[in-house]
Amino acid sequence: MGIMKCSSSLTLYLYHRSLQAQVGWLQHDFGHLAVFKNISNLDHIFHFFTMGIIKGQVGWLQHDFGHLSVFRSSKLNHALHYFSIGLIKGLYFTPIPSSCSSATVRPNSLLPTQYLKITIASSILKEHFKNFFLISTCVRYHDQTLPSPVPTPTEVDYAMGWGASPSWWNHMHYQHHAKPNVMDKDPDVRLEALFVVGEHMPVKIAKEKKKSMPYNWQNYYFFLIGPPLLFPVYFQIMLFKYIFSRRAWMDLLMVTIFFIKFFYLFTPLLGLGGAIAYYFTFRCLESHWFTWVAQSNHIPMEIDQDQGLPWLKLQLQATCNVEKSVFNDWFTGHLNFQIEHHLFPTMPRHNLYKIAPLVKSLCEKHGVPYQVKPLSTAFADIVRSLKHSGDLWASTYHAYHAEVSSS
Repeated sequence: MGIMKCSSSLTLYLYHRSLQAQVGWLQHDFGHLAVFKNISNLDHIFHFFTMGIIKGQVGWLQHDFGHLSVFRSSKLNHALHYFSIGLIKGLYFTPIPSSCSSATVRPNSLLPTQYLKITIASSILKEHFKNFFLISTCVRYHDQTLPSPVPTPTEVDYAMGWGASPSWWNHMHYQHHAKPNVMDKDPDVRLEALFVVGEHMPVKIAKEKKKSMPYNWQNYYFFLIGPPLLFPVYFQIMLFKYIFSRRAWMDLLMVTIFFIKFFYLFTPLLGLGGAIAYYFTFRCLESHWFTWVAQSNHIPMEIDQDQGLPWLKLQLQATCNVEKSVFNDWFTGHLNFQIEHHLFPTMPRHNLYKIAPLVKSLCEKHGVPYQVKPLSTAFADIVRSLKHSGDLWASTYHAYHAEVSSS
């Protein structure tokens, strides 16, 4: 079947040049436009929208490299994982596209006293992953006065990434795959400081009289501190904690270079406060995308202490699938086939759907539940499961400690 072989269309050119060079330089120009008072709110919204799409999709790309599922060579996958999570996964500044006509654009003649007005033309890249929505643009310039200094598009061809550590990602993510939804072993459910999840964690925390949060309200405050803050706050804390505890000085150097480069480029345009706000805004958008997709496959499922279950049952009780569609495949980076991904973590994601009927048949043969949901149901189940776990914590807490007090 060739299911462990990556399609030839899944290449760096497809992801890096097509996605980043075509869309990334567009957000660069919108970044310039954002500093002018006469630019509409629609321009700002569209800028962050395209930024969110770029960062979300490249997030799935670095996940592919991290799972060694793109190239046959592990070293090449690791090298590209380091590059994608540290460099591509961020802001990309590129020169004006050669596809624009010379009558419309004169790249070498653009001056700092001129600003760019963007004319958008949508295009669809139909290669390996169907319906990658990309943006191709042409630029028209008009004589207007700009604040100075402002870099022109021909000056810059910088790749600036998130500045994350691939070794930190591997350390966290490989634990998750080895013991998904296993308390004290899967970092993704090590949440008791803020949330209790599943059927067993709420009871355990309630009996220990841990009340760091009003967990019976967690289905509400999830919207305030869950998706918005996972990337810009929690991941940053865990990243630096890992770097210093493991003395990962090369990773620290990469993170430092990222922030120096980021503030060097954006502080003259937006001011220090504006640059910080800009960083946290697009990280918040990316965080929303990742959190809803990643948690929809796991949080509503079984979460328990390590029971020493066999591989198939362990993975199936902790994961579920989301229905296949062109949008779902694109939006989730093919992680809507989460069951197959957990059973075959190095399989290229575009092949996961091919193995799904065989996995389902095997589960039916051995009486192992195989769950598939619509995307909207999967998202709603996150909130429903949080409410159920919070109510379970509250009832256990009051009943158990009232009994202890009376005795």
